[in-house]
Amino acid sequence: KRAVSGESWKSAFTQLVLAVLPVTASMHLLKALLKTTSRIPYWDFVFSDPAGVTTAGMLMDNPGLLDKSSLLFLSPYIGIIAVLLSLGGLILSLLIIKKRHAVNTLSKAISVGAVILYFSMFFVTIVAWRF
Repeated sequence: KRAVSGESWKSAFTQLVLAVLPVTASMHLLKALLKTTSRIPYWDFVFSDPAGVTTAGMLMDNPGLLDKSSLLFLSPYIGIIAVLLSLGGLILSLLIIKKRHAVNTLSKAISVGAVILYFSMFFVTIVAWRF
């Protein structure tokens, strides 16, 4: 990007990092949501077996002990939230690129391409996984 647009390394790198930051943040937020909701069935056992050793043995012997009804209820909503979070990250990234005043058009185009490529890696995975 620096060689093509004639910017300094610092300026080019800063612009790219700031441009992909909302996509990265939205994906981290999604990861936190997925990790939190995936542990909901285990909450029943938290206080009765804080170490989890007895619970692990029980679940290995009888996996049907886990009540996954809450996960079945939340699953469609999590898919929708995943898509909305990723699209929100893309929109924020594109707004950040658009608001940069001192950057030439070629530099902005390269940043947009990088953001769309980075976003696409996550979005294609989310759509293939959830839908």
